[in-house]
Order: sequence, then C-alpha cells, then structure tokens
Amino acid sequence: MGKETSLEVNPDEVPIKPGKKLDANTDLGDIDVFAIDHEAAIIYSIECKDTVDSRAIHEMKTEVDKYLGRDGKSGLIKKHVDRHKWLKENQAMLSAYVKNPNSYSIKSLIITSEEIPLAYIKKDVLPMPMISFPKLRIIEKLKLRAFLKDIK
Repeated sequence: MGKETSLEVNPDEVPIKPGKKLDANTDLGDIDVFAIDHEAAIIYSIECKDTVDSRAIHEMKTEVDKYLGRDGKSGLIKKHVDRHKWLKENQAMLSAYVKNPNSYSIKSLIITSEEIPLAYIKKDVLPMPMISFPKLRIIEKLKLRAFLKDIK
C-alpha cells in the first residue's frame, strides 16, 4: 500500500495491549496494517484475512457464522470492531504515531485474500467494510484514495 499510494504504512503489526505504545487494559490483539494518510488526516486500521473461496451454500453459511457469530457466540469481526472502538475512545494515544491525533479520523476495514460472498450477502449488516485483495488491486490509484475516504 505504501508504494502504491501516499500512505505511510507501519512496517510491523501494531499491538493494542498492556505495556505497548497503544497501552490498553487488556490484550486487544494486533492491527495487521496500520496506515496513515497525512494529507487527508486519516488513520487506517486494516485487518488482513487469509480466506478461501466459498462455493457451496454450506461453505457460505459457515463463513457467515464464523465472521458474524451465531447462537450467542461472537464472530471474528467483533475483535476488529472492539479494536476500532478502542482506537476512537483512546485517540490521544495515537500521538505515538502522529502529531495532533485528535485532528485525524480513524477508519477500519478488513481485506480478504480472496473474494468471499460474505462481503456481498451481508454487506448491510457488516460492522465494518470488507474488500478482497484482488478487487483492491484493480482499483486505480486515484480511485483507491476515493475508496478509502468513503469508509465510515
């Protein structure tokens, strides 16, 4: 991403846990890709998922349950939503990465290695945007910035 855009991309995962730069009370895991658009004043928290194409109906159902949860169990997306919420609530801690962190907006998304149906069949209920890496690669550089800015 850093080579393809003007984003400043942290070369390592960024942990959100006790004793780290982003010092949380509990271990919230790592941000896979932490990128900063200084021009637009946006900090991106990006989760990368190694996925497989779901072709059969059962695989699609399993995928939805895995990511969104089922029968009272939280899905994989919840931990990313929790990290996003923590970043927004503790924005001042981002001063370890940017000056005046409160002047930046924070956007989170999930990038999957393959196109998966979940991004389409549950698009309206996904708590954060999801896009596949192959789809991201075909977006022209100018459109990439527009795509990233549209993330809520």
